[in-house]
Amino acid sequence: MEKFTDSQITELVRQLTRSHFDLEEGVERIIWVKNGNTQDVRLIEINRDVIPAGDFYPFYFAPSQDFPLPIHIADVTPEEWEQIQRGEIILPPEWALQKIEVFERSNV
Repeated sequence: MEKFTDSQITELVRQLTRSHFDLEEGVERIIWVKNGNTQDVRLIEINRDVIPAGDFYPFYFAPSQDFPLPIHIADVTPEEWEQIQRGEIILPPEWALQKIEVFERSNV
């Protein structure tokens, strides 16, 4: 797999978040978790239109022509996001919220 610079990854993630905001009206905020392998993109999408799962279930998408890096995406409700922040829903270690970037519709 091709290696990308931090600035290239940032631009790829910005484009991805922009497209997710455009495609899904219910997405209120996207959290980019920057811990661990920097060539893997981990996103938490806070989406008012998803069914609450009560736990944390990220989906994996392999690199493709549309997005050349591995992507892990977890959709959570706004209430589940609050539970994550309070530690009531436990995240895997590589998803720790120590280093994040927050995207909102107004800043992408």
